[in-house]
Amino acid sequence: MMNEDRYIEVEETGWGQRITNSFLGILLGIALFFGSFVILYWNEGRIDFSQVAKQAIEISPTVANDSAKGRLVVTTGEIVSNEVLGDDLFLKPGEYIALNRITEMFAWYETKDTRTEKKAGGSEKKITTYSYSKKWQNKPKDSSKFKKSAKHHNPQKTIADFFARVERASIGIYNLNMDELSFFKLPEIRLNPEILTLEDNVSLTGNYLFKGNSTIENPQIGDLRIKYLAIPNKAKVTIFGKLLANNQFGTYFHEGKHKFYQMFIGTKEEAIHALKTRHKILTWLFRLLGLGMMWMSLTLFIEPLGVVLDVIPFFGDFTRGIVGVSAFIIAFCLSTITILISMLLHNLIALAIAIVVAIIAGFILRQWRIQNSH
Repeated sequence: MMNEDRYIEVEETGWGQRITNSFLGILLGIALFFGSFVILYWNEGRIDFSQVAKQAIEISPTVANDSAKGRLVVTTGEIVSNEVLGDDLFLKPGEYIALNRITEMFAWYETKDTRTEKKAGGSEKKITTYSYSKKWQNKPKDSSKFKKSAKHHNPQKTIADFFARVERASIGIYNLNMDELSFFKLPEIRLNPEILTLEDNVSLTGNYLFKGNSTIENPQIGDLRIKYLAIPNKAKVTIFGKLLANNQFGTYFHEGKHKFYQMFIGTKEEAIHALKTRHKILTWLFRLLGLGMMWMSLTLFIEPLGVVLDVIPFFGDFTRGIVGVSAFIIAFCLSTITILISMLLHNLIALAIAIVVAIIAGFILRQWRIQNSH
């Protein structure tokens, strides 16, 4: 069954094959179960660079500081370069420290939705719906891998993304190693005709360049829209890095292995807040990932029982419902315990305190039992 934007595929699997598949799923469950512990443990040990940033020695951009050489430092001031940057296409060379062109293509996007229907006797009907929509995409999907690609063809993106940075820049008296410098976030350039060189089939609409055979409000497959991000020359920035000889900034390695040489728009306080926010978001995403992996693994362990009971579909669905709730509670408890233990193992001071408290609590409990036994 097919129309322009949707295709439905129906597949039936016998009871015996489903039982075999459910036992094979246990192997996946084992991998997910142990993998969840690895993810949760690793996540709690990730470096919070906002804490590292707080330890940086703050130096003035206009005064040499020989005592801070070889250490992590931070300075805030205007970043300056004598060079200009453009993209050799539409944006004229201008006073930018770093420049990023982002190109999106209006393209087909495939989504897949699968639902199952249990049948008496234990067999299963799997109904998969492939839906096709059009949307702006920075990395369009390869349409040859679509389930139905004949009427949903994506051409190649004709204008690639682009990134460039100046070779030399400084803040006050300090020269920057630009090759290794990371940029936390580049603000968007407000486009206007004076800074652009436009071709006949390229127009400026809002803050986008549009290249295509239609309009940006009613695009066709293959049309492009382009925006630019940049750090302007003389912008107020904050940089964390290692202070080298001859007033140079370079890459600092926290604990000898974690690279930290980064530029932020704004003040030191704003930079630390941005780092903290990013760390919190990633921490909770990985925690949820670990919980999800553990929950799925536990349901896979019990899935053979559900398949056996699917001889009468109600019994199988009822069992899965009970198992799903129970598995989530168990996974939540195990994940929480794993997170707490991981936090302790990654923090020697907290671990030492926990051991001392446990020893004291054990001693008090033992004394209480001895006193009450007489």
